[in-house]
Amino acid sequence: MSKYKLLPAHLQPIADAAELVIKLKLNTGNPFVESAIDPKISWSPTFYWKTTTGFIACEVHESPFPVSVRLAFSDIIASGLPIKIIVVHPSNTSRMQAEYIKELNEVKRLGCGVLTIGDDGIGSFQHQGIELSLFIPPPKFSSFAQKIRAAIEHAYDIYINGDPRHGVQEIGQLIENAIINLADQAKKNGKLASGGFISPTVHYAQGNLIDDLMRDRIIDNAILGKCRGFVEDRNGSSHRPKSVKQTIEVNKKLKNAMAAGFLILEDLPKKMKEKGFSMRI
Repeated sequence: MSKYKLLPAHLQPIADAAELVIKLKLNTGNPFVESAIDPKISWSPTFYWKTTTGFIACEVHESPFPVSVRLAFSDIIASGLPIKIIVVHPSNTSRMQAEYIKELNEVKRLGCGVLTIGDDGIGSFQHQGIELSLFIPPPKFSSFAQKIRAAIEHAYDIYINGDPRHGVQEIGQLIENAIINLADQAKKNGKLASGGFISPTVHYAQGNLIDDLMRDRIIDNAILGKCRGFVEDRNGSSHRPKSVKQTIEVNKKLKNAMAAGFLILEDLPKKMKEKGFSMRI
């Protein structure tokens, strides 16, 4: 007797294959089948796992972007729970190519994972996805200075495609490099007198360097203060969570750091230019 009551019979072998793929990849046990994750979320995925630090929910469907996932998305975001959605669909789809690509891009844009299952039962991840409590929409990339635009797009792709911690690190590295190069320019023209910064090749703590730049009012202190706050937020999000509660807190910090990083990198080049400095990374 099938363990599925709602899933159409022709998709049940796809679901069984997906369950095995995910078990092997994530070293999980047996999932909950067609059960609600939380009373606040009006959705019962095909199956899901509750791990020590969050939830992995799979929806098996012909489409890479089922209506059920569209409807559940806002509930999941509002709940704040660390839930990763993986949409599972057969690779041999009857959908029109243009329609398929559109739906695939939409579900990826929302941070969901995508797993295709072939006729042989072999699975292939098209997108890793993130816990949806981490979701932020892409910024308007054209608003960033040309020389850093591609790097910001790359950082966002890393973030939304399953490695948000690395994405935040990439944004942080851009900010750190910009601050170091600003200090180097200010040191060479005699405007930076405070602190012990020598050159980009000699390590000097980023927080201390920002404090020195603020003390000597090298550029607008408001934007430097935001850079200082970013350093603190990024450091606070570096700890690995050990429970769902800790994951919720860490995800908030990661999400806030990424959003703050975008705002800083949009404004920082303008503030540097106002004082005669150039944006270098």
